Amino acid sequence: MPTHHAAVPPRRGPGRPKLGVVAREVTLLPRHWEWLAGQAGGASMALRRLVEQASREASGADGARGASPGDEA
Repeated sequence: MPTHHAAVPPRRGPGRPKLGVVAREVTLLPRHWEWLAGQAGGASMALRRLVEQASREASGADGARGASPGDEA
């Protein structure tokens, strides 16, 4: 009896592919890992929150800088 493997989508690894999550290596000091371990949601969630916060703050600062006359990139 033939099997139809083409109908079954390939299995993906852990993570949230709909969000486009990419696993990378991060090197931190032991005290940073200890702090991250104590954060709600774990290290990954804490790092995502920190990156989002810094990104929002930087985009606000970039917008203010971009308003200056003669300031071209």
